[in-house]
Amino acid sequence: MNRKSFLVFSIGEKRFALPSEDVFRVSPAAELLEVPEAPGFIRGVVNLGGEPVPVADLRKKEGLSFREMELSDRFVFFRSGGTLCGVLAESVEGVLDLVPETVPFSSLLVRQGDPLPGTVRVAYGEESGAILIRSPENLLSITEEELRCLEPVMSARREAL
Repeated sequence: MNRKSFLVFSIGEKRFALPSEDVFRVSPAAELLEVPEAPGFIRGVVNLGGEPVPVADLRKKEGLSFREMELSDRFVFFRSGGTLCGVLAESVEGVLDLVPETVPFSSLLVRQGDPLPGTVRVAYGEESGAILIRSPENLLSITEEELRCLEPVMSARREAL
């Protein structure tokens, strides 16, 4: 088995994983400065050590509205193409050793960083559904349509595939 370390976090009912070597920092969610002209999924900008860092809320990508931030929320910071970015996570499970698998899904959409067109990288938890493995380059580029296409894969358990 080819195990790798990933930071696993949740947004809504979906679990995501970023390679641990790509994670810059995890910190408690803090007040954000709103940027009116930012793309719709950007929640705002936070000051991280004197550097302004955009923070995305992937709930907006699923067609959901922003929810009030809670004390348990976390910012997951990572570098994407040399740019420091953040994503709002509702919970962070921590760094887990996972065995990534490449599985097919029905979509004509291909994103930079996906292993092959029409495939996605996932890992399966012991008692839960799939964890969607994303690279920093494709975490923020996932679309609402792609999330809908991934539903069957994300709700499946390893033995069902």
